[in-house]
Amino acid sequence: MLAIADLDEHGGGTRIHHLRHQRLDIGDLEIGRLGRAQRYRRGPRLGAGCASRQARKDHERERCTDTLDGGLPRRTKDSSHDEGILSRVDELELNGKPCASRSHRKEQFLTIIAPRNATTAPIADVLENRWSPRGFDSSHEVSEAEIRSLIEAARWSPSAFNSQPWGFIVGRRGSDNFNKIFSALVPFNQEWNVNVSALIVALARVEIDGKKLPTAYYDLGQAAAHLTVQAETLGLNVHQMGGFDPAAVAEQFVLPEGYEPYTVIAVGQHSTDESIDDKIRERDAAPRERNDVSEILLSFE
Repeated sequence: MLAIADLDEHGGGTRIHHLRHQRLDIGDLEIGRLGRAQRYRRGPRLGAGCASRQARKDHERERCTDTLDGGLPRRTKDSSHDEGILSRVDELELNGKPCASRSHRKEQFLTIIAPRNATTAPIADVLENRWSPRGFDSSHEVSEAEIRSLIEAARWSPSAFNSQPWGFIVGRRGSDNFNKIFSALVPFNQEWNVNVSALIVALARVEIDGKKLPTAYYDLGQAAAHLTVQAETLGLNVHQMGGFDPAAVAEQFVLPEGYEPYTVIAVGQHSTDESIDDKIRERDAAPRERNDVSEILLSFE
């Protein structure tokens, strides 16, 4: 059983996500077909004194220290799910106290946030919600600390023989670097990148001391993937692009020998503001699709 102990004081509610499995029990409340929820324990950790699974359950329920929390600030509340839950929470306890009235329960509502990507097997929530929008908030600014966090995530990605064949050029909106990178984008990408908070050029180091690195592009891809996952963790969105002129980037910046501009990564925060072109908003709102697992899993036994 999971007991809801603390509610988000600022947001007015507790978000539940990872809604995928068949059944979720919260205290005496059963919510059918909502799935699992991430659990964060705020109370003392259970030690050897709670040896059995049932003992741990009883301990958690008595202390009401398990909290359902999480989700991304850009996601919207599913009011239909919320209303359905509110009609069935007579036995639900909040902060260890029964919810005496429906009005009180509405004040302490549960916000249900379904995952963005319809997965067929459990995956990490940052992957379950990762996507690449084109509509960005023109007022959002990305901090130096956030940029350094993204690059640090890329720095610790794996590579063949630890060759680390990658490099990055970062330009935050309004900087000379940003303008130089922006000028190298194809016209379509310039249309929506005017709003992004930062542009990052990802470069592959294809040669070291005259020796070719055949895995350079593969390794750079892993570094970029680590960067995108870290961005999702920070509540940021990224969109990777091949639509730019690598030669123009090479002309704008003094590149070390052996480095090739390979991808441009837009960083910012998604927005559906009406100032964004209707076609961009429509593309962002379109259902997300992936090939079926049977199409990509070529052999398995």
